[in-house]
Amino acid sequence: MIVDSSESHLVSSLGWIDKSKLWTYEVASGRESYITVGDADYLSLLPGRQDLFACVQQTTCRWPEISAHSISSPRGALARIIVEDDAGVFVGDTTVWQELPSAYLVQGPWDGRVSQRLLLVHAESREVEIQRMAWFDESYDHVYQSIIGVVQVPGSELVVFSVQRDSHPVLYAPQARTALRRISLAGRAGNPVLLFRQTAPELWATDYDTVVRLETSNWLLLDSQHVQPAVAGTAHFIGGLAFDRSERICAVARPASGDVIALDTDTFHVTHRAELGRQPIEVVALRDGRVFSRDWKTGRLLTGMLMPFIGS
Repeated sequence: MIVDSSESHLVSSLGWIDKSKLWTYEVASGRESYITVGDADYLSLLPGRQDLFACVQQTTCRWPEISAHSISSPRGALARIIVEDDAGVFVGDTTVWQELPSAYLVQGPWDGRVSQRLLLVHAESREVEIQRMAWFDESYDHVYQSIIGVVQVPGSELVVFSVQRDSHPVLYAPQARTALRRISLAGRAGNPVLLFRQTAPELWATDYDTVVRLETSNWLLLDSQHVQPAVAGTAHFIGGLAFDRSERICAVARPASGDVIALDTDTFHVTHRAELGRQPIEVVALRDGRVFSRDWKTGRLLTGMLMPFIGS
């Protein structure tokens, strides 16, 4: 879930529910709407600067496409990149890509089968580079695992990949096409969600039922917090992470608990909680303490207010 800088518009896409549709929400009016983007099996959204976001149209048997959109007015693409085999064609305003991430995880019918690739957008030279991820092909169980995301290291050409059912995201150098190291999280074998903090050199990540943060200069663990207690003796995973605009708190969705909690980014302690009900899977936290989420199974909008939390 992505929010614009004025905190007036939200955009989201839960692939297993929305398929090729964007879900949009106007905060002031409470108006929800859906916008169809192509005919993809599901969409992946990545926030950029200047209230823009990129939408990766993922399909199982066709080539991927990436489109650029405004958060407040997402209907219609500002620009597109159409991929076929190892080439990408720019359509529309190419300057838009300077405000968007340059690294994307895409899938398509490479080598006669559905497989994943790293797509790099070189906005200034108007070039698209597509890399096979040999480090994954050679070292992981392709039946049990897949790559689930990629994020750029701020101020660097490096990227970090998260892998399904694995507590060791991979630091990768695209220019050298080399996996540099595996980064250790909490050992919970989750599906890590990775989020870089902009006001401090930190990587925050989920690891099944635990939140961790690491120092990006050496990738060593700074803190670890088990934030989702077992329910009826069964462990449960947590949802997404989101910093508020000031990055004073990090909101964490907890589907099994029907709530969102907030960790203080200085102390790493849980300081606030918002009871939403149902199963919140992603989250946005506004400056005034309001939180927005969507239900894991239905996509229904969930809202609440962060309140001071005192508990174990």
